[in-house]
Amino acid sequence: MDFRSLLILLVGGLIMFIAALIDFEALKKGKLAIIEPVWSTEIIVSVLLALFILGETTGILQIILILTLMIGLVLVSLKSEHFHGKNWIEKGVLLALLAALLMGVANFFLGWGSRETDALVANWVFNFVMAFGSLVYLIYNKRIRKLGRDIFRNKKLTLSMIVLDNTAWIAFAFAMTFSNIGIVVALTESYIVIAVLLGVFVNKEYLRMHQKIGVAIAVASAIALSFFIG
Repeated sequence: MDFRSLLILLVGGLIMFIAALIDFEALKKGKLAIIEPVWSTEIIVSVLLALFILGETTGILQIILILTLMIGLVLVSLKSEHFHGKNWIEKGVLLALLAALLMGVANFFLGWGSRETDALVANWVFNFVMAFGSLVYLIYNKRIRKLGRDIFRNKKLTLSMIVLDNTAWIAFAFAMTFSNIGIVVALTESYIVIAVLLGVFVNKEYLRMHQKIGVAIAVASAIALSFFIG
């Protein structure tokens, strides 16, 4: 791995770490249901960076499908409280928007770095930067002991999260080496639909009509968009 490739991965990992910190701060200040629709903004950032830096072209039909997918995701994420204007100007929303923009940049760097090296190396470097940054943050805030206690109390949950999260990121990185970065990022945002459906079938949560429409639009757009993969 040459210096250029390493620099791409280090910068990307640092941006992702900063985005994660801002995202957690947004979740502390605002409600998940209110800031969730903002997260799909990262798709636009990734598409634009892939266009201007790597010269990836996205067809008109692909752009339309990405936009309809985003519309579906926003509809799925919208709860009744969103229709009160005051909720859209909470601090959490602005922080979530900043985090989404940075995460879009980080997603692009992960895809770019995976093409320069490979998906496993890219994820290793990203994880190293995230782990080192988290260690410094925890030491600075004197939370190392609390971290140890939390991990010990939630061993099964922590282990399953580590395995599933790393598997997902590795698959994500591999996908971006095979296909258009913007399309892959758009498709992976469909996790919001999966989370909603799990809430319906596992937690017996109720979906409003606009959310059902959003699920239908997002799923149809994702299926159509998946034909462009590879």
